[in-house]
Amino acid sequence: MAPLADLPSQLVKDMDKHTPMHPLPEEIQKMPREETICKFCGVSYLILHEFKLLEEKIKAMEKELQFYQGSADREKQLQEDLRRLSQELEQNKTDSESRTKRLSATLLQLEKREDELQMLTNELKQYKEDVKASHSQQELLREKVAKQQSHLTKTSSLLRFLQSDQNQIKKYIKETFENFVAYNKEIYNQVQEMLKSYSSGRF
Repeated sequence: MAPLADLPSQLVKDMDKHTPMHPLPEEIQKMPREETICKFCGVSYLILHEFKLLEEKIKAMEKELQFYQGSADREKQLQEDLRRLSQELEQNKTDSESRTKRLSATLLQLEKREDELQMLTNELKQYKEDVKASHSQQELLREKVAKQQSHLTKTSSLLRFLQSDQNQIKKYIKETFENFVAYNKEIYNQVQEMLKSYSSGRF
């Protein structure tokens, strides 16, 4: 398609190359000029005919020019659309790079959080194992304390029994000792009486 600036020269070239759709007969075209001139206006019939043809050609060229003008407008609109799409593409590219960076940063944070979660999971597992071991130790201690409590109860019972026997033994020893002292005193008194009697000549 020729640029709009070249349309006038192009139009002249097309007019020079123009071949009438209904050319005049050759004998009329070869007629002397004075025979083709209108007696009223003085214009040659051939010139009027050519003007008519040129007028039709100009109308056709005007339509073609309008078409080209519309094409230029469409081309301008397409160029504008292309420029806008290029800007949008560049913006989308920038946004995509930005989103890619943000996504990469988010993925790194996610991996970090996953590592932290794994560490917490391991710690929780270890804590559960420690609690289980503590419960086992606590159960063993509870059983040991129960056994010791049972032994202590038996020992306390035995001690109370022994204390009761000890009190009875002490009481028995005290009574026996008191009886022994009283018996010795009585014997002593009897001996003294016997000595007195012996001394006084009663024997």
